[in-house]
Amino acid sequence: NTVDYGLADIEKILKIVTDLKSFSKEDETEYRQVNLHDLIEATLYVIHDDSKYDIEIEKQFDEVLPQIKCFPSKLSQVFINLLVNSAQAMEGKGLITIKTERVKSMPRKGKPRVRITVIDTGCGIPDDKLNQIFDPFYTTKSVKKGTGLGLSITYDIIKAHGGRITVRSKPGEGTTFFITLPQSIDI
Repeated sequence: NTVDYGLADIEKILKIVTDLKSFSKEDETEYRQVNLHDLIEATLYVIHDDSKYDIEIEKQFDEVLPQIKCFPSKLSQVFINLLVNSAQAMEGKGLITIKTERVKSMPRKGKPRVRITVIDTGCGIPDDKLNQIFDPFYTTKSVKKGTGLGLSITYDIIKAHGGRITVRSKPGEGTTFFITLPQSIDI
């Protein structure tokens, strides 16, 4: 069996391979300056799958967001975990909004920071479960769908970057994750 690929198919394959290489090739002992919007776009492209989810992505990017120093593949993992969880919480149909913005620093609070907000229109999380979602192995999914490690890993990555992740959610109203990161990290 042979498959004929058109130019558009070949370009798509090359883009996927390039994006995957940028994730897998990163040396995790070094951090570098990155454009956060490019990192989010590459992550969206890698996880995009029309056949599995009918989800609209709305991007509200701060046009003058500064570059940040980070471990790019680690932050990509954070975005993958949040976006896949959001898609699953919406049972394959809904809206995910991704916002980026600069955070004004208070004089004694330290370095300039950026905030990434991921909002979904999913099923939401009950109040009594919110304090457990970052615990290792905690999951509301079936054994076939999740291990309960995604949000725990996400939390650890954000902390390692000197950042903070918080969540707000109501059953039936969706979930919002707030990630605040310094523009550069001290190692």
